[in-house]
Amino acid sequence: MVPEPAAEGWDALSRAWLDECDAIARREHYRQAVPIRDLFETDLDHMLPLPGTPFDACDWRSVKTDRTGTALIDGNRYLAGPRWRSMRLRAGVRALDIEMRGPDGEYIVTLERVWGHEPRTVMEPTTLLAIIARKPRMWGESPIRGDFPENVRDLLDRMDGRARADLVDDIRHVSSTSGFAAAAKAVSAIIDAGRRLDRASIDQTARRIRQGGEDTAPGPDLSRYNTYMEERDDD
Repeated sequence: MVPEPAAEGWDALSRAWLDECDAIARREHYRQAVPIRDLFETDLDHMLPLPGTPFDACDWRSVKTDRTGTALIDGNRYLAGPRWRSMRLRAGVRALDIEMRGPDGEYIVTLERVWGHEPRTVMEPTTLLAIIARKPRMWGESPIRGDFPENVRDLLDRMDGRARADLVDDIRHVSSTSGFAAAAKAVSAIIDAGRRLDRASIDQTARRIRQGGEDTAPGPDLSRYNTYMEERDDD
């Protein structure tokens, strides 16, 4: 592991390692003069088959949440949600994520696992959007307020309760298909473009952002009107 590898996250690092392994497998063996992949396939023919059910490397633990619905796992705080406050839950601790389940085994949320000490509570913002939409006055004290882009945060701060609830509910709806990050960026882009915020425009912009498009809201194509502004020679 020298030099120390760098990547955007564990998933990206795993993909980079797998790509490197595939590259090695395509090389010729130093002695057999055939691709290493072919030799590996020959070895597989002499191995026992893998079990039909994949092995889940998961440590299931019983955890107790506090009054905010947050559980302490390996020194870091993970938010299940206010609905699960002061309850004993099941936490499936894996290498890259932590799966939270209720007392009866019902699925709650899967959160990214953090290593070392993370001062902030690990949470999935979408778990709180529905609560804020029902109780818009709690926006100012919401732990996800800082996760919004500055212009979106400022707009929500200025809104009255009903307008704030409607916008948060639109973001919640779009987040269910495009993810919270794309939904929040979409609202920010629409605000910057000076366009009207509605669920349809947020959804359209978020889908484009998620697919790798620019963080800009679509607008009308005015190029066709340029011909009317050009000087024309009547002769």
